[in-house]
Order: sequence, then C-alpha cells, then structure tokens
Amino acid sequence: MKYKHVVLGGTFDHLHIGHTSPLRVAFEIGEQVTVGLSTSKLYQNKPLWRTIQPYKVRKAKLLYEIKTRWPKSIVTVVPINDMFGPSISNPEFDAIVVTEPLAAKAELVNEKRVKNGLKKLEVIPAPQIEADDGSEMSSSRIRMGEIDKLGFTYTDLFKRTLHLPILLRSELRKPLGIVIKGSERELSEAASKASRLLINKEIPLSVAVGDVVCSSLEKVGFIPDIKIVDFKTRRKALVMSEKNIIFDVKNNSGTVDAKAANFISERIMKAIKSETKFEVRVDGEEDLLVLPAVLCAPLESVIFYGQQKLGIVMIIVTEEIKQKMKALIRCFKVGESALI
Repeated sequence: MKYKHVVLGGTFDHLHIGHTSPLRVAFEIGEQVTVGLSTSKLYQNKPLWRTIQPYKVRKAKLLYEIKTRWPKSIVTVVPINDMFGPSISNPEFDAIVVTEPLAAKAELVNEKRVKNGLKKLEVIPAPQIEADDGSEMSSSRIRMGEIDKLGFTYTDLFKRTLHLPILLRSELRKPLGIVIKGSERELSEAASKASRLLINKEIPLSVAVGDVVCSSLEKVGFIPDIKIVDFKTRRKALVMSEKNIIFDVKNNSGTVDAKAANFISERIMKAIKSETKFEVRVDGEEDLLVLPAVLCAPLESVIFYGQQKLGIVMIIVTEEIKQKMKALIRCFKVGESALI
C-alpha cells in the first residue's frame, strides 16, 4: 500500500544500521517522505549529548544515505525542536513510521492531530534492530564507545587473551595519534602542551597509559580520569602518588590479557557514570592496554601514552580510530605464543 506523504523523525546521530529500518519502510510505502531531524533543543537529555554530531553534519550524512539507497526518492529533511515537529500540524501527512518500541508515542501524535482538527495518521511500525550482543542498536551506545555503526560489540574482541605477533611489532612502534614531542625521561613540557590543547574542550573521558606519562600530566595539573600504570619505566621502579581509587590487574609482556581488557572497559563505564577517577596498576606491562582503552572509550575521549624517543602520543577517539584499532587487534594471535 502506498501513502502519499509519510513522516518520521529522529536524531540520526552517527548513522547506523538501526536507522536503516525506519527509513527503508518509509521509502517503501511513501510517495513522498518528510524526515524530522532533532536539533540540540530536543536531545540534551541523551547520554553524552555534547558529542552528538552538529545538525548540518547529520543532515548531510542523512541525505547522502537516502540518495544513495533510494535515488528516486522525494524527501524533505526539516529541523524539529520538540518530539512532534510538523507531524501534528501538516494536513498532507497520512502515515507515520516509528520503530516498534515507539508506537505509543505515535498515538500521542494522533491525539494532537485530532485536537488540531486533522485526520489521524496510519501508524507503521518498523522492526527494531539489535546489535550483535542482542541489546538495542542506538547512537547512544556508539557515542559511549560500546558498539560500532554495524552493531559490532568492541568487548567481543577481548573474550580471550591476545598475543602480539612479531610481524605486527613494527606497526605498533608507529604513533597511533598526534605526537607531542618531549624528552624520553622528562615529559613535563610535552604534557603541558597536551593539556593546553584540551583547554575549553569538553571531553567525555581521559585515559593515560604509562608511568612517566601519568606522572608528567599530573605535574602540570592534568589528572586523567583513568591511569593505567605498571610502576616501571624502562623496567625500573617508579613511585607515583596515590590519589585515585586503585585496582590491580595482570597483563604479561606482549599480550592483551582478556581479564585486564574487560576490567578497563568496566572502569571506563564507571568513570563516565560516576565521575570517579581510577588508577589501574598492572602486574606485568601496560603498553598494549592502549588498544582496549581506545576501543572501549566513548567517542571524542582522549587517550595518552608515551612513545619512545618521541614524547607523548594523544589519540582523539573517533569511529575511524576505533576501526583501525579493531583491525590491529584482529591481527593478534589468540591463545598462542607471541613468538609465532
């Protein structure tokens, strides 16, 4: 059955497979489609709402997706500042598409339309898409760093302990982010530069990996939300202050221990929700724990680590960086010797 004019709405942040479902239904049944796109007035109660993409970015990506998938479609994207948008006032609309859990909200739209002297809209449910872990596929979970836009759950990479193969070692010697130069033993100058780069920027989370990096950041007044240290620098003991809630994990040289990686993921979630700072002390070596830190951190978080002979490396967490780290992790050996 074809409807003359179908309406649907949403934030459409970090477009993902869950968005495809209502869009597909709308373009299959509607001769014309209007998409209400949320402005910042509507989503300030969402998790990590400050990291939601700007309206212009979301609109451009949405229109590109629509024109790529449905090139002959007739579509209009309009800003909405409340949950109803034009759905309660436009007499041309004859159907509304919502994901199944939001069907009740569509009935509220119809109540408003009746009060406004307009006919009710046909409510068309679209299937709710789940992520690989069986939980909701949502932009909020992408922003939180839990999943990617295809529904892959990042913690699935750490179900077993991983071993660094020899062929990957040279790749991981390359900086994974922005290099802030400083001397090998004393990184205070580099730490000061790094902290200045973040002035007036609201970041969801900061993680520092490595003894000297952590102490150098602290010296310039920047206290990371999570510190991951092994209390050794170039295999010599290093003493640090004890200001945070402290936990101990094991992680052998050349490995990403499954328990350690998942523990870091848990600390990241707790740090975001409780605004508590944590220190994770590693029995072994912490170097490779940069990878799970990046993969499990929210988008726009900042990860610091030391790069021998260069200084401090600062990683701004993005979807693209997460995919790069995911590809690297998939090259590790599972449950085998690091000498393979």
